[in-house]
Amino acid sequence: MTTITQNSAAIKMAQPENKKSVLDASFSKRYKIFFVDDDLMIRKMLSRHFSSFTNFDTTVFSSGEECIEALVEKPDIVVLDHNLASEDGGDRILNGLDVLEKIKNQYPDIQVIMLSAQVDVQVAVDCLKKGALNYVVKDAVMQFNVEKAIEDIIRSYELKEEIHSLSNTIKRDKLLIRGYGIIILCLIFVLYYFWIN
Repeated sequence: MTTITQNSAAIKMAQPENKKSVLDASFSKRYKIFFVDDDLMIRKMLSRHFSSFTNFDTTVFSSGEECIEALVEKPDIVVLDHNLASEDGGDRILNGLDVLEKIKNQYPDIQVIMLSAQVDVQVAVDCLKKGALNYVVKDAVMQFNVEKAIEDIIRSYELKEEIHSLSNTIKRDKLLIRGYGIIILCLIFVLYYFWIN
């Protein structure tokens, strides 16, 4: 499922205090999330917001190159800035789309959420075509929109895990039923043998 998240009624849409997030629930595992943004304020805001959830290990990166090097840690989700630039004025080779492409080529199962200050639909479409699962516009409530996007991904992961577990249970039960069937057939043959003799 591919979605584009944008919020034009910025401050009014802040998340209510009493609303319990799915991210507060206990999951089958801890999820590893990478935040990649060249803007220190955005990195701090996202890191601080998600540090309140106990189910996540979060890591922040200021460049796509750093993120690519750390992919061996196999994050579950990468929140990636579309327009990566160098904070120190140095030359960076990879922009957000380049990083997205490398992530999807190396680890296609990693889910990527793109961040951008651009509200241009074509930019969002380009990101989604290259494999991003969601596109979130940087605005006053961006962290809540990212939270919602991560919530959707976690629900999907948890549902897949539950389906896998149920599938294994069904396979095990089928084997048990077959085993019981063979035992019953053997008993019938034994009883038949003794009945005739």
